[in-house]
Amino acid sequence: MPSLVGSEMCIRDRDRTVRVWSLASGECERVLRGHERDVTSVSADGAGDVVASGSYDRTVRLWRVRSASQLLEPFVHPRTVRAVTLSVDCTLLASGCDDGAVRTWALPDGVQARVIAAHDSWVRALALSADRRLLVSGGNDGLVGVWRVADGSRVHALNGHSREVRSVALSLSGRHIVSTSGGRTTRVWAVDTGACTLVETGGLRPTCAAFVSARAAAGGGGGGGGSSGCLLYTSDA
Repeated sequence: MPSLVGSEMCIRDRDRTVRVWSLASGECERVLRGHERDVTSVSADGAGDVVASGSYDRTVRLWRVRSASQLLEPFVHPRTVRAVTLSVDCTLLASGCDDGAVRTWALPDGVQARVIAAHDSWVRALALSADRRLLVSGGNDGLVGVWRVADGSRVHALNGHSREVRSVALSLSGRHIVSTSGGRTTRVWAVDTGACTLVETGGLRPTCAAFVSARAAAGGGGGGGGSSGCLLYTSDA
């Protein structure tokens, strides 16, 4: 899933790079080079100054966007890293690995804070709440996990998807989670109770999902046509 950095957008590429594109001109302005294998995921901080990327080379790398330079040494993992997420204030990094673990790292020092045994197989998706209190993970085992960042304890294990969870997102308020699955299913969950409040199924094969403001979307939201796509859910709550 692309990551927005202010007036620019970062997109992972299959040539082992992360490319930064201007939303105004549509041109590629920077190419972040350093990964030794294809990039699987990207995430930006709230200011758009720093980007994290995960890769098949089993590392997570931090980048200063303006200078296209790496920050710190690569964060080495035992297997492929398929998911990364940065906190808005760039003080916390989380990564999801094929060993089923979610790892958190304190920034700017890059010290590993915790290893959470989150899933039975690959961790495919991660999302942090705006206040950095909760971390949401999605795995190949079909589960959506909700975790307390402070101690790594599990808040909810959300069951309902019949296949792998491909993406997760939190609403800005932190009250709702949206998750998409390879089983052509999208679910919205209430964070406080863990209840599934909406299920969307059909011909659409969603690859990612996100919440947008209902005001920004002028009251519109939902899936589009075709065999794949991005689902947007409107929420002011």
